[in-house]
Amino acid sequence: MIGGLYIYNHKGEVLESRVFRDDIVINAVDAFRVNVIHARQLVRSPVTIIARTCFFHI
Repeated sequence: MIGGLYIYNHKGEVLESRVFRDDIVINAVDAFRVNVIHARQLVRSPVTIIARTCFFHI
């Protein structure tokens, strides 16, 4: 089930966000930004699990 939808720019800033459930914490969103958008290595998988939270990105 989708908990939230976030659209980032290339700098990692949130352009649009929509939260569908209250169980998403801001720390998980920041962890995605750090581990995927600002990653030093190329992240190849479109599905990433960070801190027991699944993220799908394209």
